[in-house]
Amino acid sequence: MTKEKDDLIDESNIPKSDWFLFENIGDSVGGTLIDIQDRPAKGMYPPQRVFTLRKKTGETARVGIPLKKDYVIGRANTAKLGDELGFKFIKEIPPTIKGFSPAKSIEVYVRHINTVANEDDGMAGY
Repeated sequence: MTKEKDDLIDESNIPKSDWFLFENIGDSVGGTLIDIQDRPAKGMYPPQRVFTLRKKTGETARVGIPLKKDYVIGRANTAKLGDELGFKFIKEIPPTIKGFSPAKSIEVYVRHINTVANEDDGMAGY
């Protein structure tokens, strides 16, 4: 059986993953926050909060942060849908247990966009 030029079942038509991976110090991603979801633990991945960003290119990027990372989660939680949110891999922290991988220190950047939803605290006119 020969493949036709417009065959859907072709490796070139496999969607690229939109998960952002922090591989090297300095790696960063940012965009408009369009979704937030909590995911339960799965396999080797602990429970995490997933922030979906729409980059300036129009592509989406999902960033999963383990819920146990209080500092990163707390700072990222200050962003509301529509705000700009970014993450940057700042440095590696040596493991506390020999044989384990170093931890990745991630910094969070938030730019609050002034929208009606962000400005209206429900007390308008009082």
